[in-house]
Amino acid sequence: GECCMDPSRYKTMHFFEPNLTKAKEDNPCEVRGYKKYDSTVTHGVGPIKMTLDLYDLGEDKSEPCCQSKCQNPNEEKYWSIAESEKGVPGIPHCGECCMDPKLYTVMHFFEKNLTKSEEDNPCEVRGFTKYDSTVTHGVWPVRMTLDLYDLPSMVMV
Repeated sequence: GECCMDPSRYKTMHFFEPNLTKAKEDNPCEVRGYKKYDSTVTHGVGPIKMTLDLYDLGEDKSEPCCQSKCQNPNEEKYWSIAESEKGVPGIPHCGECCMDPKLYTVMHFFEKNLTKSEEDNPCEVRGFTKYDSTVTHGVWPVRMTLDLYDLPSMVMV
């Protein structure tokens, strides 16, 4: 990801994102082979947040991480429907993840629509059948990898 930030915030942000590096060029992701724009997201909350552009490797196509039943016996399926992160107001995404139930309270604080699923495919059951991407939201120690799905008739720009 790429962002523009006040250099005085570097130490604080680097604490939460250890791979944060000051760029020597205007297009650091592209220079490293990440040429395909993915989305613009905001990570963090309150005074510790940053908006950044995310890029994928040009040929890379992400694979779903959380399809069907959770593989880890200590995890359960959760889902949420939220407006798109891709900058299109009113167009929802459905996200599903496998998560330790002990993390629910913390994760629910950041994702108000987070719901425990009774199904192994909660997005599909709700009509979100078009796989979009697998993303990781948040920063350690509050971070979650999830699959995002679109409604089949949605065309994302």
